Amino acid sequence: RELPKIFASTPPNSHHLVIANFRDMGQNRVVTEAEARAACSEISPDGRVHYIEASMRNAFGLRAVASFFGLPFLQLQRQAMQLELERNQREQATVVE
Repeated sequence: RELPKIFASTPPNSHHLVIANFRDMGQNRVVTEAEARAACSEISPDGRVHYIEASMRNAFGLRAVASFFGLPFLQLQRQAMQLELERNQREQATVVE
C-alpha cells in the first residue's frame, strides 16, 4: 500500500527495487510473493519496479541486489552517451555547412 506513494514521488525514468526480506519465514508472511509481484506490475507496467525475494539470514538474494545497483549507473551512462552523440551530430552539421 505504500508503493504507489513512493513511486509517484520519483523521476519518471528511474528504476526501483522492492526487496522482500525474511524469505525464509514463509509461514509468517503478511504479503505473499504473488501479491507483491502483482503490486509491482500494477504500479509499473513498463517494468521499472523490480521485485526480489531475499533473506539476510542466509544471504539469499544478495547477488540480485548487487546486480540491480549496476542498473542506475548504466542508465546514466546511456544518457551521457546520447547527449555526446547529439553534440557530435550538431558539430558535424556545422562542419558540413
